[in-house]
Amino acid sequence: MNHDAEESIREAIYAMAWREGVSRVAEEYHVSTTALRRLSKRYQIPIPPAGFWSMGPKRRQSARKPLRPLDRAKWSGYYWGNLVKDLAEEQAKNRAEQRVQLLGDVSQFDALTSVHPLISKTGKKLRQRSGWGDPKGLRSAPGEVVDLEVTHGALDRALDLANRLVFAFEAVGGVVSVDREKKRTIVDVDGVVLPMSITEKVARFPHEPTRSERRAQERYFAQPYWSRSGEYPSIPQYDYTPTGELTVSFGWGRNFNDTAKTSLENRLREIVLGALAQLEIKRDEEEMKARQQARFDEARRRYVEQAERRQAEEVRYGALQKDVRDWREAEEIRAFIRAVESNGISPDPACGLEEWLAWASAKADWIDPMIQVCDTVLDAPALKEPRLHEFG
Repeated sequence: MNHDAEESIREAIYAMAWREGVSRVAEEYHVSTTALRRLSKRYQIPIPPAGFWSMGPKRRQSARKPLRPLDRAKWSGYYWGNLVKDLAEEQAKNRAEQRVQLLGDVSQFDALTSVHPLISKTGKKLRQRSGWGDPKGLRSAPGEVVDLEVTHGALDRALDLANRLVFAFEAVGGVVSVDREKKRTIVDVDGVVLPMSITEKVARFPHEPTRSERRAQERYFAQPYWSRSGEYPSIPQYDYTPTGELTVSFGWGRNFNDTAKTSLENRLREIVLGALAQLEIKRDEEEMKARQQARFDEARRRYVEQAERRQAEEVRYGALQKDVRDWREAEEIRAFIRAVESNGISPDPACGLEEWLAWASAKADWIDPMIQVCDTVLDAPALKEPRLHEFG
């Protein structure tokens, strides 16, 4: 958590709020005044009270409260926020509010006469009589059609709700499609995608075994264990009852549920707004990660470039040190050659003085880095010991 950035934003909001007003601060940071007041309260940023700008200079001065260091101990519950992150989320919600205006009057989706091809295909698939073995009675085929997980009784309503959502997202510039590879339905708005699903809540009750189920188990256990045939007549642990209550989910736990007072059909604008806000937050996160990756790649490139240059320089300097050592050794050999020549006696009894002087001079020239010569013996290819099987 970057506390320096957080304190910098607190100070900037505080200074501008008392200098130009809360509305100007909200405009500067692209959030609503309601959101700014909420953030100011949460992060202990004093802002001008109501009627502040109608006060005289002396009353304004006395009404102004100082900005104190943020005391997180005053936060109740388990909330540990960060102003930078919360401000970015409010900005994303503000952009979503602007885009959702493209919906216009949401009542237009109450009287849709057309069915989207994606929903038509979904209805055809999920209305099939066979192929549904879920003990809860739920039908779904997320890898083939729109991700609905509902019972047969709630299918028509779920399809109608999905149809409204698909047309609503298209109205705000989005596209709903099925991702067959990941087996999910996605909402795509300007290249940012969000998973979407509609599910039905199914109530669960302990199963009370029937008389026929008990008798089937009794007959099974009455047989000798070595002659028992067929599958074990298991008794289900629970019974499931459809409730008809639907939930629309958009990734990361953002859910919209039927309530006792309001159905999901009457919350279309709220649902679309919530999804758009999630998309904008995800867009910000992806852009932040892209910037972070770009900075990392640039730093990595500079590191590799400097590391390679350093390594090359070390190799070059090592070669220089070797040349100096070789040159000194060559000069020492030549000094020794001159001493031997003055003495007139060959150090090697196996050869004469002239022969030894020629051999030693050649070795001094060979080791001298300023003379490019080869030694017919020492520069020859490495010897390979012969093996008997090679001469078979």
